[in-house]
Amino acid sequence: FFSSRRRHTRLQGDWSSDVCSSDLSARARRGLDRLVAGPLERWAPAVVAVIVDTPGALRDCLAEHVDQMDGPALQALDAAFPLQTLALDAVALRVAQRLVDAAREALAAAGGDDLEAHAQLAGCCVNLGIRLAAMGQREAALAATEESVQIYRRLVDSKPEVFEADLATGLNNLGN
Repeated sequence: FFSSRRRHTRLQGDWSSDVCSSDLSARARRGLDRLVAGPLERWAPAVVAVIVDTPGALRDCLAEHVDQMDGPALQALDAAFPLQTLALDAVALRVAQRLVDAAREALAAAGGDDLEAHAQLAGCCVNLGIRLAAMGQREAALAATEESVQIYRRLVDSKPEVFEADLATGLNNLGN
């Protein structure tokens, strides 16, 4: 497999001339669709790097596919996004929202007693709060961050040595 840097170079060479144009050829569009619908876990860092360097149709294609992506692809994208990104802010927000929804579903499926599912939801809420704040949605960001703090407080009651640092980070985010 290609290294992440080689993937970035390959993607940039293959797509950057076509993806910046609003007039994508049918062939280029099919290629973009296959790229973002394929094994994105492997390609996510390179896709994000190319979009940051040359936003255009690749970003739009990625945005169109977010709702059909599975959990591992969403997590790979989320991990690849920079914390602050003008080129990808709306896509990063949608990915964060999807991850919160998936974490809520996992928690419900676990019956509400699974510490790991609670921790996953809290972490997703932290990330959603960051993405909402970046988009200027301060009240929604506050609500997401408050939810994460409430969850971490309950988790600290169960396992303080594991979750105190996460609670401190959440409280810090509330202060910002």
